[in-house]
Formats: sequence, C-alpha cells, structure tokens
Amino acid sequence: MNKLKNIITLLISLIIMVTVGSCKNKSNPDTVSGATAKYVQNEKIILPPKSDSYTTIGSMPGLKGFVVKYDDNFYRGGELYSKKGIQSLKSLNVSTILSVTPTEVERKMAKEHGLKLFEVPFTKDIGLSEVDLQNAIGIFKKENMPIYVHCHGGAHRGGILGLVYRIYKNNWSLEKALLEYAYLGGSLKDDQIMIQSIKK
Repeated sequence: MNKLKNIITLLISLIIMVTVGSCKNKSNPDTVSGATAKYVQNEKIILPPKSDSYTTIGSMPGLKGFVVKYDDNFYRGGELYSKKGIQSLKSLNVSTILSVTPTEVERKMAKEHGLKLFEVPFTKDIGLSEVDLQNAIGIFKKENMPIYVHCHGGAHRGGILGLVYRIYKNNWSLEKALLEYAYLGGSLKDDQIMIQSIKK
C-alpha cells in the first residue's frame, strides 16, 4: 500500500513539474533589463482587455508586441525593428519617438525618416532616476505629438513611462494609472522598484 502511495505521489510530482515547466516563458530574458532579448516575429500576441481609457491597436509591421493608443498624443508599444515600423508609426501620424532601449539602427531610421528621437534609458532593477523622470515629463509637455513610447516589449518600462504620462500630462491619480498599467501587462508585484521610483 505504501509503495502504491509513493508511486502516485511521484507521478503527481512529475505532472506538476512538467506543467509548470511548459508554462514558463521559453524566451531568453535580458539579464540586465529583464526584457526578452530575442524577438520572435511570429510569436502569438495576447492583447489586453478592452477599456474606455485606451484603444488597443494591436500588432503592427516593424514593431514588437502590440500598440496601444492612450489618446491622440500618446502611443505605446514594443521596439522598432525594421523600416516597416517607421511606416507603421507614420500611419499613426507619430512625429516623435521616446525610447527606453535605443539602438543605432533606430537612431539611423528615425533620422533618415524625419522623426525626432529621444532617449530615456533605465533598467527594471533601478527604475527612473529624478533626472529621467524630469526628462520624460519635459518631452511629454514640449515635444511634437503624437509620440510613440517603447522599451523592448512595451509592457513594463514603456508602461512605466505611460504611467508618468497619465499622471503628469493627463492629471490621473497614481491608483488609476496603476490599474491601467496592470491591464496593459505591467506587474504591480514584480515592477515595484520602477513604481516606487515614481512614487518618490
């Protein structure tokens, strides 16, 4: 009888291990930022729930992840990785890019196609510095709109800048902005360092 119980326990443990293992993200995260290092173009994208406060545009050529429109002046999404991304941004009338993860390719494409590019690089494990925060607020207040904000995937660091936009440009409460942040893929638990950097 004990032998049977041990076999059943072992089988249950194996099933749990296999299930948990298959649910984990199989991509290779960037150890510095926590973002996905390699983009899989045909990866299935899970769109956020519908809301009255934003519009989910969805997947667009040349841009990682999905694009969300907060209002007529602010779009958020993933990294720009090809010239098709420039065409996608121009179709939204975007004139300015705010990048958390700028690359030489992006700098070159923005310059060639007449888009302003601003850089506010920061990591998940440190968050926004006071200087980063003031730079982002200044860009939201002064620069040509609409603006496209992105990190690698668009959900976490790009979402933090979306949080800043909602609070400092749209005059939202932190609580309301955090709720939207969570709806759009941010983690209120795992992203606490970034959230606290804004609360300060």
